[in-house]
Amino acid sequence: MVIRCPRKYRTHVKAKKGQILILTIIVMAIGLIVISPLLAYLDSSYSQYLHELNRTTAYYAADAMMENILNDLYRGVDIYNQNESTPYNQNGSDYLNSGYNISVAINNSILYSLPTPQGSSNWSYLDPGITICDNSSCDTSKLLGSLALGATHNYSIYLVGGNQVQVNWAVENVAPPVCGFTLWPFYRCSATCSNHSEGTIQMLYQNGSPVAGTAVNGSVTNAPLTLNFSWSVPEGASGNYTIQFKNTNSYSKYSSTHWADNCDGNDSVVSTVFSSSGATDHTWVRVGKEIGGEVYSYQDYMITAKARRANQDVLSIIAYVRQSPGPITWWKDQIIEIPSWQIIYY
Repeated sequence: MVIRCPRKYRTHVKAKKGQILILTIIVMAIGLIVISPLLAYLDSSYSQYLHELNRTTAYYAADAMMENILNDLYRGVDIYNQNESTPYNQNGSDYLNSGYNISVAINNSILYSLPTPQGSSNWSYLDPGITICDNSSCDTSKLLGSLALGATHNYSIYLVGGNQVQVNWAVENVAPPVCGFTLWPFYRCSATCSNHSEGTIQMLYQNGSPVAGTAVNGSVTNAPLTLNFSWSVPEGASGNYTIQFKNTNSYSKYSSTHWADNCDGNDSVVSTVFSSSGATDHTWVRVGKEIGGEVYSYQDYMITAKARRANQDVLSIIAYVRQSPGPITWWKDQIIEIPSWQIIYY
C-alpha cells in the first residue's frame, strides 16, 4: 500500500529546504567576512613575531660580542690593535651558534669632552730595569745597572698607537783611574785621568730593526751623561717594542803629565736610580697620550657590533667607551665608562 503525502505538506518541506540553503549561504558569507581578516591578522602577527624574534636574537648575539670586548677592556687589552691583528668576528656566519655574523669596527681616535678622570694629566712612569727585573726569575744580570763595554740592556714595552714614549737614561761618572804604566820603577805616576761616559739609546721594533729617528748617542767627560729621546707611536702601529741601552764607552787618553803615562778610562758605565717623577738626572721611561699640551692616561673608543644574517644587516650596537687608565698601563685596574649605548635596527 502506498501512502502519499498531501501536496501542501510536500510544498512546505521544499520551502524549508530552500530556507536552510539560504541560511547556510548567509552563515558562510559571514564566516568569510569574519575569518578572512582574522587569518590575515594571524598571518601578520606570526610574521611580526618572526621579525621580532630575528631582531631579538640578533641583539643578543651582538650584545654578547660587546660583552666580550668590554671584558677585554677590563683586562687592559688594547682592543683596537687586537681587532686589527686578530679580528673579533672570527666565527664567520655563526657567532656563538646564533646563526648571525657579528662584524666589529673599533675607532680609537675619538676623545670625549667628559670630565678628566683623577690623575689623568700625569705621565705613567716605568722602571726600565733599574730595580725591577725583566723576567720571572729576576736575574740581577738583567738589571740596568752597571754595563760593561759593549754590553746592552733591552727593555721590552708594549706601546699603543697615537701615544708618546719618552726615555731618559742618566749615567753616573765612573771612578777616575790612576796611571797604569811608567818606565821608571823608582818614579811613581801621579797623573789623574778624566772621567768619561759614552752610550746609546734606541727604540727597536719587535723584529729587532731600529725605529728611525730614535737613536741617541752621547759622550761626556767629568760630568754625568744624560741621553733622552721622545717618539710618537703612529696610529695603527700598536705592538711590542724594545728600548735598547748600550755602553759604547771605549775611552783612552794619553797623559802628558809624565812621560809614558797611559790613562785608560773605566769602560763600564753605571745608570742612576729610577725616578717616578721625571727628574732629568735619573733614569726612567714614561708613556702617555698628549693632546693640546695635556697628557691623558685613558683611551676612548667607538665600538660597533653589527649583526648580519643571509647577507642582510639586522642591527648594530654602537657604544662610546672610556677605558681608564687604558692599555698604556695595562697592568693596573681598569675603570670602564659607557656614556653612550645606541641600538640601530635596519
